[in-house]
Amino acid sequence: MKERTFLLTIVFIICVGAVFLALGILGIIPVGSILIQLTYILSLSIIILFALIGAYFVGMITTHHIIRDRSFTPFERSMLEMREDVKKLVEVIDELKERINELEKGKKE
Repeated sequence: MKERTFLLTIVFIICVGAVFLALGILGIIPVGSILIQLTYILSLSIIILFALIGAYFVGMITTHHIIRDRSFTPFERSMLEMREDVKKLVEVIDELKERINELEKGKKE
C-alpha cells in the first residue's frame, strides 16, 4: 500500500510537469513561467517528502518512549486483581450451582 501511494505521488508529479511542459510548447504559458512553476512544484514535493519522513520518525520515537518503560498504574493493578477475584467468585458460584442441582436431584428421587 505504501509503495502504491509513493508510486502514485511520483506519477502525479510527472504528469503535472508534463502538462506544464505541453502548455509551454503550445505557447499558452510563457516558457520562463514554466521553469518557475516546475521548480516550485519540485521544491514543494521535496519538502513534503522530507516532512513525511520526519513525521514518521518523530512518531516512531514518541511511540517508543511511551511504550518502552510502561508499567501498570495502581488503578490498572487493582482492576487486574479485581478480575482475578471475580473469576474466583464465578468458580465458587458454579460449584454452589452444582451442589444445589445434586441436592434437588436427591430430593426428587
